[in-house]
Amino acid sequence: MATTTTGAVNEAFYFILVFTALLFAAIVFFMVLFLVRYRASAHPRPVELRGNPWFEVAAFVLPTLLALAFFWYGLTGYQFLRRVPQGALQVQVHAKQFAFTFEYPGGRKDPALVVPVGSDVRCNVTSDDVLHGFYIPALHIQIDAVPGLPTYAWFHAREVGSYDILCTVYCGTAHSAMMAKLRILPVADYERWKRGEEVDFGERDLPPRSGDATSLLDSMGCLACHSLDGSIGLGPSFKGLYGSEVKLKNRLGAVTSVKVDEAFLARSVTAPHEEIAAGFEDLMPDYRDRLKGDELKELVMAIKAAK
Repeated sequence: MATTTTGAVNEAFYFILVFTALLFAAIVFFMVLFLVRYRASAHPRPVELRGNPWFEVAAFVLPTLLALAFFWYGLTGYQFLRRVPQGALQVQVHAKQFAFTFEYPGGRKDPALVVPVGSDVRCNVTSDDVLHGFYIPALHIQIDAVPGLPTYAWFHAREVGSYDILCTVYCGTAHSAMMAKLRILPVADYERWKRGEEVDFGERDLPPRSGDATSLLDSMGCLACHSLDGSIGLGPSFKGLYGSEVKLKNRLGAVTSVKVDEAFLARSVTAPHEEIAAGFEDLMPDYRDRLKGDELKELVMAIKAAK
């Protein structure tokens, strides 16, 4: 009986794999046997072969039982995946083009899913725009994020380590860049992380400390399309953007020039479809209803600080 979500998926997978392999071997065996035994040279004159009722019954009953066994493993595994243990850590997973944002009890947001080892974790998954897929390959956890349809997945954080989180549904041009990290920490390190202290994850791709400008841009999904080093992605780089002159194209195709200030940055975040940076496509999602409280001001200041 499965004790973790990974085990539940593995049990069904290995059961189906073993029996399909045995069926394949049996089919190939009898195919070769009949080719040899009933070849034309051994039986130059055709004869009538009468049916065998016991074989016909077995040919019906055995596949039916096997199909029911597949169904049973799939059903019990699915039921286990939907039963979240009591006291599981609740994390809100926001999927949007083109990043995941994880919101923890207390309102803290982070671009990584950080949990303590040995804990059960419930991920409450929502999409802020289009279809996405929340997938942790190492734990065999996958569930679609559908706009307007909140759902969930859970897992047991069994081993300390860092694991990839991917989007499995094509959600736009930067779909392949929509990745995040699951970081399972020792309990003591997790408590330090909760207090906002620095924690060494032992990786070069460690996200900046939550609360600084880069971390805010990352958690909002901005860095999936905009760089901080001057390189061009799906959108203009934030490096040196504030105070510069940029060319814009409106919905009618007219090109104008404007100086980037705080008001312009705020408009670009809340109404990105009104004016498009020349040379780029209209891909940026509207953040008008996604930002709460002072988040818009903080986001503008974070872009302004990217030198």
